[in-house]
Formats: sequence, structure tokens, C-alpha cells
Amino acid sequence: MGLGGVQRAAKTAKYLARDGWNVHVLTCNPDSFPIQDRSMLEDLTDEVEITHIDDPVAKRANLPAEADYILKGKSGLIRRMVQVPDSKKFWADRASKTAEKIVREKSIEHLITTSPPPSAHTIGMHLKRMMDIKWLADFRDPWFADSKKPLTFMHKSMHEKLERNIIQNADSIVGVTSAHVSDLKGKYAEFASKIHHIPNGFDIEDFEGVEQSFPDKLVIAHGGTLCSRHTVEPFFIALTALEDDICGQIEFWQIGAVNEDIYKMIAERFSSTLKIKFMGYKSHTDTLSTLGKASVIVVFGGVDKDSLRIIPAKLYEGLAFKKPLMIVVEKESAVRGVIDDMPGVVHLDPDDRESMKRGLNIIVDSDKSGSLFNEPRGSKLKKYERKYQANQMAELLENA
Repeated sequence: MGLGGVQRAAKTAKYLARDGWNVHVLTCNPDSFPIQDRSMLEDLTDEVEITHIDDPVAKRANLPAEADYILKGKSGLIRRMVQVPDSKKFWADRASKTAEKIVREKSIEHLITTSPPPSAHTIGMHLKRMMDIKWLADFRDPWFADSKKPLTFMHKSMHEKLERNIIQNADSIVGVTSAHVSDLKGKYAEFASKIHHIPNGFDIEDFEGVEQSFPDKLVIAHGGTLCSRHTVEPFFIALTALEDDICGQIEFWQIGAVNEDIYKMIAERFSSTLKIKFMGYKSHTDTLSTLGKASVIVVFGGVDKDSLRIIPAKLYEGLAFKKPLMIVVEKESAVRGVIDDMPGVVHLDPDDRESMKRGLNIIVDSDKSGSLFNEPRGSKLKKYERKYQANQMAELLENA
């Protein structure tokens, strides 16, 4: 599957296999993926076994990602009422039986489930109750990270019961942000000792073949899904407020899928002032290669202001480049805990126009003087390397 969420699971499988673990992956049939990225499989060894299970209710996108990268549609009301905790519920019900068979046949002793979707953890809960297995439940986002609250009190109760059962039964719980981990420990104090923080990150090997250069003009590039209007809109307003001669020399590259409303907003309001390239979805490898040709990388905060505790996964790859990084998030965002001591990072507060102006002027002036940041960020990034994080997960499994 394409998009950013798959990388944590794929890279964990990669490095566990390299360290001698026998890795077996259970996932959806690729036909269920609206956006695919075969390049993510290339660095998995042949020893990593993968089993695909059809999703009985999955619907493909109207067009392949290469032809239609404008993200449309919202999850239906009826589906949210019936499928608890999420749209993969029926897939998880089916996959649980296959998972049980695999675990028995392969004599598997350790299990990692990763969400979203939370339905993946219900498979872990089933296996934990049926057999002797060490289970790590990995939360890449909080349970309601998409800000879609339960429809009714009954639904809320069902979600809360599921989350508590998972926290109670798993041997280890992992969250990707310190804020989320703190929340879980506060909510489930009796299980605090088994709740751990392993952040998202990047694979240093992905950058070995990436040529990093600086173009003659100022190119600002964003790699990933563009879906955060509350940060994207103020950013473009600030860009177009620069002096005309400066604004006319700037290019913005969007590499990846785009929310339909954001695409229309940018095209209608800003494309006559700025040179904007919508490059469509690219594989992870091609995305990194394209970002390597930009002057500056920009990362936007979560989907709305309820997402301040979520740290975009693409932030870490942005830090891995030897390039300046602009991060557009509110000053209260958990992102600040990652970037505040990082060199070459400019914070732009979407709620503070003067802050946006100052930050953009720093980039413009550095570009004019030829002094844009172009150094590695060194030891500060060690804890964000996928190999290191896979080792942390392995230790939790072994010591459970």
C-alpha cells in the first residue's frame, strides 16, 4: 500500500527479519488498496512471508492513483454505525481465523498489531485469548485520530470497551508520540508500566541513493497527502503576501495525493500568483528523489486543530534530508517537542501571521545569500531511525 502509514510496519518487518526473526505478515489483499506502492516491498527479504486476505467490503478508488490523485468522499454514516471500531471490522473478523491458523502452523510466539485501523488490534485480542503468545499493540495514532467521534453514546461505550480490552490484554502497548503515551498512562494508570513510547521515524538506507541538490530558484516541496486546510491555507496566504518579485520566483511542488477541497482552494486562489506543480502520487522512492531536488521541504500539521497531539510521520524524513525544513503547526503542537532543538528547522505558526512572515523571510534571505541549511542533523536523529526502533520493539517482545 502507498501513503505514509505503511512504512512503520514495513520497516519493522525489514529490520526484524535482518536481525534473525522469522517474520510473517498478515494484511489485506492489494486490490483493497486505493493507492499502491510496490517499491515498499523491494527491501524485504524473501524470508518475510506475506499472507493476503480479501476485504469483503473494500472499494477501490474510482481511478488508479496515477490518473486520479485527488482524494474524494467521506466514510458513510451507515458504515460508521455498523462497523465498529472501523471500516476494516469485517476484514478483521475474517483475518482472525487465518491468523490463528498461521500462528499454530508456524509455531509463532510473538505478535505485533498496528493501527489505524484499530480493528487490527481485535485480531491480536482474539489470538491472545486463544493461545500463549506475546503481543505488542502499536498505536500509530490515537483511537480517534481522524476526529470522527462515536455517533451515539452506545457507540462511544463500545469503542471505550474495545480500547480498554486491548490495553488490558496486550503485553506491551506502544504509542508514537509522548503526548499520546502520557494520555494512555493517565487513562489506564493500572497498566502504565507496559505502555511505551517509540516515535515514528525514517529508514537511513532509503537516502543512500538520493541525490540532494539545490535548484537555482527557490523550490518549496511537500511530499505526502495534502489534507490539512487549517495549516495549508495560512501558509499560501503568507506566501502570496511576499513582495511580487519574490513571489514570482518561488515554485511549490506537491508530491502526493490531495484532498479535493484543498486542491480547489489552491487552484482557484493561489495558482495565478504562485507557480504550483501538482505532481500526483509517486512511489516512496520517487518521492524522496524529487524532494532531494527541492530547496526547502515543508511539512503541514494534522488534519484539524484537534490533532495537536499527532506528529506527522513525514516530519522525520524531512529531518533526514540535508535541507532546511519548514513545519507549519500551532505553537501548542506536540511537533514542537521534536523540532525545537533541531538545526535548520523553521517553525511557522498558522495562527500568527507575523510568525509566518518572519519564517518565510528567513528562508527567502538564506536562499538569496546562498546560505540555505545543507548539513546532516547527526546524532539528534538516531532515535528516529527505523532500525533502532525495530530493535526497541524486539526488546519489548522478548522481555514481555
